[in-house]
Amino acid sequence: MAGGERQQMVVIERGLMAHPRILMLDEPFVGLAPLIMNEIFRVVAALPA
Repeated sequence: MAGGERQQMVVIERGLMAHPRILMLDEPFVGLAPLIMNEIFRVVAALPA
């Protein structure tokens, strides 16, 4: 995993750990490998609306 991938994942994880009522993501998949992108999409899609 490249450093940019790791950094992008940490940013998303930090946002989710705060249990926000609203989470705005601006291009969350930029620079991520397709497998990681699919996993993040799955997790975000499973969040309560």
